[in-house]
Amino acid sequence: MSHGFVTVERTIVPYDSIRHDGLALASLARSVVDASRRCSESRMVRALVAEVVQRGLTSPAALKLELDQAQIRGSAFVRSAITEVVAGVQSVPIFRSSRSYMNERLVQ
Repeated sequence: MSHGFVTVERTIVPYDSIRHDGLALASLARSVVDASRRCSESRMVRALVAEVVQRGLTSPAALKLELDQAQIRGSAFVRSAITEVVAGVQSVPIFRSSRSYMNERLVQ
């Protein structure tokens, strides 16, 4: 049951909810993973993951924990983005430059 910009998804994985104005909400890490699984553009997923980690709102470890508990369907982009953030890539421009550098090294 979804409406507009809100998606409701059933889960069998228990999680600690956060209460805000009487509503039970998922953690930021869980929300990022769920939103990323629905995104069809890898650069958007990279930007989202890098943003929340760079601002200190959640950690790569928390994202990885949520990802390990999530459905596999749609998880490729977010798995890649978390791996990149753990490797030290903190933004989309840095990712692009590191990818260009690696591609140049492979060509040589």
